[in-house]
Amino acid sequence: MQQQQLLPLPDGLPTFGRALETLNDIVPVILKGLENGAYKASAYRDQECPSEPLDAGFAASILRFHSSRLIKTIGSDFQLEDWIEDSMPFMGMSFYYRKYHVRILKGPNGELPGCSDSDKKKRFYNQLPSLYLIGTETIKSECNVIVLWNFGANYTLEQLRLALPARGASRAENVSAYWNEAIPYSAEATAPSAPPSSNEGPGGDGMDGLIKSNETKKENEGESNVR
Repeated sequence: MQQQQLLPLPDGLPTFGRALETLNDIVPVILKGLENGAYKASAYRDQECPSEPLDAGFAASILRFHSSRLIKTIGSDFQLEDWIEDSMPFMGMSFYYRKYHVRILKGPNGELPGCSDSDKKKRFYNQLPSLYLIGTETIKSECNVIVLWNFGANYTLEQLRLALPARGASRAENVSAYWNEAIPYSAEATAPSAPPSSNEGPGGDGMDGLIKSNETKKENEGESNVR
């Protein structure tokens, strides 16, 4: 579990409970997307090299590619994070939802990864706001939060965590957060031992129905500005 320093929460930033309530509608979608990505990584390993582990960066790439198909439908200004050399945990995803800037990152042992040499990531950790568009309206973010995931045994998906970063630094041991808590969800929903259900017949991955459903919901709510 996380060993990083937790700082006192200042006024104006959300508690874990408030943040989870704000993101409540999209947590199941994030979970489903990451579950699908973890299943794809597990299935590839079982087919191609069942007696040895996948390269860590390659396994994370498989998860990100497949999970992003669903996750990119839930917020504004979705982006796949740029590669940072020798910093595989920052091969993440980023979007805005209800004025929260959300990043999804690989967090070994439930800890926030370091920022390496990225000033962009350090600004995010330091809770500096950023701007994004909803239609033609410019919106200023209210806070920056991180959803942390990690592979468990046999490429299952470990418990997701939600963190509010407080201070950025190049190395993981020097970053800090205001809080870092487990996201509650049903444990039996996470095992990728069987493929996600599909209505497409053989070859489907079960994502298209969920993607279409979420796109329709966002159009109705006027929240979509995905790129």
